[in-house]
Parts: sequence; structure tokens; C-alpha cells
Amino acid sequence: MDYERAGERARALVSKMTVEEKASQLLYNSPAIERLGIHEYNWWNESSHGVARCGTATVFPHSIGLAATFDGVLIHDVADVISTEARVKYNQHEKYGDYDIYKGLTFWAPNINIFRDPRWGRSEECYGEDPYLCGQNAAAAVKGCASAGLEVVAKHFCAQGETTGGVNASAARIGERELREIHLPAMKEAVKAGATGVMAAYNEIDGVPCHANEWLLKDVLREGLGFDGIVMADGVAIDRLDMLTGNDKAANSAYALNAGVDVSLWDDSFPHLEEAVERGLVSEETLDKAVLRVLELKFARGLFEHPYLEEKPLTEYNVPKTFPQSLEIARQSAVLLKNDGVLPLKKEKKLRIAVIGPNADALYQQLGDYTPPLRDGVGVTVLDGIRNEFKNADVRYALGCTICDDDTSGIAEAEKLAEESDLVILALGGSSSRFAGAE
Repeated sequence: MDYERAGERARALVSKMTVEEKASQLLYNSPAIERLGIHEYNWWNESSHGVARCGTATVFPHSIGLAATFDGVLIHDVADVISTEARVKYNQHEKYGDYDIYKGLTFWAPNINIFRDPRWGRSEECYGEDPYLCGQNAAAAVKGCASAGLEVVAKHFCAQGETTGGVNASAARIGERELREIHLPAMKEAVKAGATGVMAAYNEIDGVPCHANEWLLKDVLREGLGFDGIVMADGVAIDRLDMLTGNDKAANSAYALNAGVDVSLWDDSFPHLEEAVERGLVSEETLDKAVLRVLELKFARGLFEHPYLEEKPLTEYNVPKTFPQSLEIARQSAVLLKNDGVLPLKKEKKLRIAVIGPNADALYQQLGDYTPPLRDGVGVTVLDGIRNEFKNADVRYALGCTICDDDTSGIAEAEKLAEESDLVILALGGSSSRFAGAE
């Protein structure tokens, strides 16, 4: 990509824009500016282990499973497949001028947070607890995504995995040494590999929210790590700066922009950027720098040229014959347990098996969050797998409890079933999906 030429074109374009137009380009769902040839663009797309929210796509093990392979080449292959499918989907949408949500070329992955507390509900999204391994995997994922022209937005910067009590977005109570030795290496590797986007983290570090932390986003990220791409906000995170401003949305936007955030997400604050400039809370020069980074990336990626390419369309996703490596990747991610007292189970025995838990018969939760929609008949739940393998067994199921509410009405049934069975297979865990239990 010719970033020098892209920079020249971006500067020429910014010089023709009003403050209102500039501010509009820093929204995640930025509108078109027809007089300047800028079409609308939505920055939101997910690809943690497959193109997540743009129709059917190939599903791979989630990040924590991929990390268990200890194979960077394999992770590169996963990202390469995701990149290929994403580009095909983008070309199909571009052909018809469809710039809606989940249809761009900027994908929010990989998650480079270090897994520090087993209670943290987003642990499945990251590559585990080892900074070196996370860094190597992040670099492999970034390079794989670049193979077909995806722009990655590595997240979350920084230390969101250092949760207090396992609560997502809680304060990261760490010093600078922990920050640099544990939490920065993975982002450093992602930047070196070519990540052109970084998403700021919800948490605060040493009392300062990451979205308002100029030292973190400028001194550490840009100066220290050499990052020169865009910094995105996480969802409604800029609105959470109300704690600093007393619910002044224009001041929130100024705090974030001055700290180094370029693009907002879902918040009610960045729509007040024009007001923030008028009130002198942020300079137009600072606004220009953010808009330049955004437009430069768009020019470099070719988003102004409508780069529809005639290429072989993919008609089948998540089938081995399309990407045969997907099955081997799933096999390599499995972690097996050995227990000579119970395992392996004897198929010929007429066992009474209780399968219990909210994730036992819920395919979406079993595969993890950010899972692409599946074709009918694709995927095997834990319950189905046990029934398929143990034809001679009496396999019974009980939900036991739910995930997203306090309903415990099924616990008594689960206890009774467990008492009547030879063994119990529990499928526990969580889900950050609001649809948990419905898919």
C-alpha cells in the first residue's frame, strides 16, 4: 500500500472539509459526503474465529482453543481463510454499493489481552496467559488477515484482561512494570506485524480511563511502539467519561480526541465534536490529525476506488471441501484429558449418562462468542455427540441452570438425574451473548 500517496490525497481532501464534515468521519458509521466523493462507511466487523456477522462463514476454534495448538503457522492459516472469505463478501457488497454494518474491510481482531483471571468472561477471545505466546499468535493473525487485504483493529489497549475480581471493564490495578512486561508485548508484536488499527480498552489504569489516557495512547502506543494507524473507541466507552465531565458529552469527546482516540463507537459523545471545537475544548488541528489518519487508511486500502474485483465467488462456507484445513485446525486445538479410573468410557457398556448444563445443548455457546451463523445441520452439540457415540447408553439431559439470569428452577431435576446416573458430563461456562440459551 502506498501510504505516502494516500497521505497526500487525504491532506488535500481534509483541506476542503468543514468542521462538521470532519467530525462526521470520526463516527464508526460515518456518513457519505457526496460533494467530496466520500461514500458511507461502517467500521464495525468481527472476525475472532470466523467472519462473525455477515452471513454464513467458516467457523474455527475460538482464540483460546487456537492458542492451545501452539502453532503460529496454523493461526496464520486461520486468518488467511477468514481474510479470503471477508474479501469475497466485501466484493459482493461493493458491487451493489452496500456499505451497511458488517460489510467493510476493517475487522476488530485479534484480541491481544492477557488472560489473568479465570472468572473473566471474555477469556475465550484471547490467546491465553503467556505474553510471548500471545504476541506470536497476534503477529501470525495480523499477517494472515493482510493476505487478502483486511485491516485489523487489535484490541483492547491496554490490560483489559487484568480485571479486578474477573469483572469485565473493571480497573486494572497494575504498575508500569506489569504493564510493560505482561500487557504490552502482544500489542508490540501486532503493531510490528502491520496492524493498522487499535481499539482502546474499557478499563482504567492507575485511575485514568484508557480512552482519556494521553500517556497511554500517545507516549506508549504511538511513540513507544511506533504505531501510526487509527485508534478506535470501544462501545459507549467515551460516554463513560461522564465520570470526568459530569455528563458533558462535548467534553467527553474532547477528552477522548485529545488523548488520541480517532473513531468512536455507539456513543452519544462524538456527535458533539463540532460543539467541542466551537467551545475551544479541542483544537481543529487535533481534529484534522484524526481525520487525516482515517482518510489515509481509506485511501491506502482503496476504499475510494470502489475496488470490486471479479473473482471466484464462494457459495459454500463451513464445509471441509471449501477449506479442508479447517477440520485439521479443529483437531489440533483439542486438549485431551487422561484418567485411567474413568476415561476412556467403554462404548459397549450400558451406562446411564447424565448430560447436564446450559452449554450442553446450545451450539452457539459451545462454539463461543463472535461465532458466525451456521448452516442448518452444521455442528454437533455436546449432548448430540454423546448420544451419537454411546448408542448402548441411556443418555438423559437436564439444563440445570441458565446463564444470563437467576433461574434455578432446573437444579432439582439435574440433581435427581445425577443421583440416578453412573456418571455425569457437565457442560458449564458462560456466554457474553445476549442470545445465550436461544441459539
